[in-house]
Amino acid sequence: MAGAEPVTRALWPLVVDLPGFTAGACRAAGLDVGEAALRDLVRRGLLRTVEEGPEPVFAVPSMPAEAARTALPPAAPDQRDALRDAVVAWFVAHRRPAEALRAVRAAGNPGALARHLRRHGDRLLCAGEVAAVTDAVDSRRPLPVAPSCTG
Repeated sequence: MAGAEPVTRALWPLVVDLPGFTAGACRAAGLDVGEAALRDLVRRGLLRTVEEGPEPVFAVPSMPAEAARTALPPAAPDQRDALRDAVVAWFVAHRRPAEALRAVRAAGNPGALARHLRRHGDRLLCAGEVAAVTDAVDSRRPLPVAPSCTG
């Protein structure tokens, strides 16, 4: 377990709220975390594999995620945002709009959420993700009123 600890301590504050992430997204965000290290964390029960394939998707299981939220210091905002942007880009590129939306929502940034919905809302609705869009819009209440609606 000692070999996994440095990777876990560096990675978990960045990924605990993401619906999934890849080794490639980690590298795109400047993290030196390879697929072998992530698979080792899966073997140890510290991560789970969400999806196998040419580029596996990993996530932190709920109990370790909660422990990480309370026990580890928060991630540096620039590094957290870089990883989240890489994860969102990966999900968008792989036509996984619901996961991309969940990653954006996890950021807790209303402006980023609004931009994402403007850019990808149509794709989300066409993919049948009406509930995900509705939940995201509801999370932004109160919504700003568009100038065209005021008069």
